[in-house]
Formats: sequence, structure tokens, C-alpha cells
Amino acid sequence: MAPGLKLKIWRLAQTPRLSQAQLGARLDPPRSQSAVDRYERGRVPEPETVISLYVETGGAVVPNDFYSLPELPELAVAVAEFAPAQGDLSLDLDEIVELPPAATRLAAA
Repeated sequence: MAPGLKLKIWRLAQTPRLSQAQLGARLDPPRSQSAVDRYERGRVPEPETVISLYVETGGAVVPNDFYSLPELPELAVAVAEFAPAQGDLSLDLDEIVELPPAATRLAAA
């Protein structure tokens, strides 16, 4: 699912249906209609807004909904392919997932 899409689906499923402006007004701190629109189109909200969205949606929208992460079954297959036959699961993460340059720099720090 595209980042932000789960937020839009949740908002449109509410009865009565919430507008982007109404949802933004419910957040703490409040956000504009245009900010909610950007979140629904994939922009990652600020940390305090992600928490507020989580609370406002009753946990239906979680922080990871704003990131393009691999599905867990795909990661499990990758682990199985790289795990030694002896059952040793101590692997170099770089062998399984290609990290973006910024994440690689953070991991090395």
C-alpha cells in the first residue's frame, strides 16, 4: 500500500465522513487541510503528528504506514535464503536488505 493511503482510507470510512480540514483540526497540534492532503499523498508527517494520527485513528494508522517497508514474508524469505544450513541466524543485514546511503551511514556510526 502506498504511504499515506491508509490514512485516506480511514478518513473516508468514518461516519460521518471526515474532511481533510476536520481531521487536521482534531490533531494535536492542529494541522491544515493542505498538510493532511500531503500526508495522504505520501509525505511523512512530523513525529508529533504521527503520534497524534495514531491516537486519533485509534491505532488504525500507525507510523510504519508512512514508510515503504518490505513486507515481513519477503524478509523471511530473504533470511531463509541467506541463513546457513546449521541454523545460525547471525547474518550481516547488508546481505539481506540493501540500505539507502543515509541508513548505511547511520548504521556505521
